[in-house]
Amino acid sequence: MRHRNSGPTRSKNSSLSVSFAVALLIVGAGIIVKAHEGHRHAPASAKALKSPVDAGPANINAGHAAYVQNCAVCHAENGKGDESASSCLAVTPTDLTRKDVQALTDGEIFWEITHGIGPSGMPSFANKISATARWQIVVYVRQLSSATGAGKDDARVDGQYVCPMHRDVVSSSPGKCPKCGMKMVARDAGR
Repeated sequence: MRHRNSGPTRSKNSSLSVSFAVALLIVGAGIIVKAHEGHRHAPASAKALKSPVDAGPANINAGHAAYVQNCAVCHAENGKGDESASSCLAVTPTDLTRKDVQALTDGEIFWEITHGIGPSGMPSFANKISATARWQIVVYVRQLSSATGAGKDDARVDGQYVCPMHRDVVSSSPGKCPKCGMKMVARDAGR
């Protein structure tokens, strides 16, 4: 009669398997959580892409409308990815007002909108938004940094709202810009 020695060996193998699985999850989670941050996702050739749209009011307004419809659910209307809808995502959406994002070329931002960023879960918009609308979103994203005051050393005041297109239009309450009708966005406090 053969006896299987399933006691310590099986327990030791099970412990190793569980430990290995936990280690993979931790390492994998670290890679996924950081996949969207601090990396250039667009190929070098994307740097050379030039926008066919100008940064005038019509394109900023059209970019704002396309951004609100397609991007704000994750990146928030202010571009910071800090609203409640984004809190349930596995990867925190990139703050589009950050200096490193604003340092990307228009072509790189366009490429990322067009192709998406797989590790972060950002989908491709190539078949969802026209190329013109994607370029208009790029124009609008450029306005987010100046509207929120990101990257500037000036003081920010709690409770102030500013027009993304007309930085001189400041209000103590949210609403629409009297010059262009664009929705005012909150300025950052105390950065």
